[in-house]
Amino acid sequence: NASTTTAADGHFRLEGLTATGPHLVFVEYKNITYPPEMVQIEKPDTTGQVRLEVFDPSDDGSKLKVSTLKTIVARGEAGTYRVEQLISLENAERSVLRRAKDGAPLARFGLLPNRTGELATSLGFTPAEVSIASDGAAEFRGPIFPGTQWLTVNYEIDAGGRDLLTEIPFPEPVASFELYVGDEGMGVYAQPPDPA
Repeated sequence: NASTTTAADGHFRLEGLTATGPHLVFVEYKNITYPPEMVQIEKPDTTGQVRLEVFDPSDDGSKLKVSTLKTIVARGEAGTYRVEQLISLENAERSVLRRAKDGAPLARFGLLPNRTGELATSLGFTPAEVSIASDGAAEFRGPIFPGTQWLTVNYEIDAGGRDLLTEIPFPEPVASFELYVGDEGMGVYAQPPDPA
């Protein structure tokens, strides 16, 4: 591991890297850590180019779109089920969307009830912080980078040793919902969505 800062012309030099092969380059700007870029180092003391884009932060989420919610449910151990939810966040702005911890969330989505343990959350390679509101909805305040990213949330639910009977709440509209069941022999029944 090594770190440095960019010069006025954007150039930077990392000292002490002796290993060749792929390296991940993370950029930090205005207290935001950006997703990494992969750089292949063929030999020590080499030069090259990597395209790193940074953007000013903004708290205006008016053009942010939560386009897809994918929920994957699979059997776990001892009557539990593993849940993975992937939330597609489309940021059409040329800024990084971020709000303060006590500010309104940029995205809200439902979690299955009867969760056990902690949520494991990430935005690509980067850990992400998701909080739980008083109504049980998950809330994400960023950062959300320009373009489309997938927020991943993993957790377990306790079915009490029985078959899973659950509901998936939608506290905010979502354009597309996909449900995957990672097991054989499980019946899936759906009622028409509530118009609200």
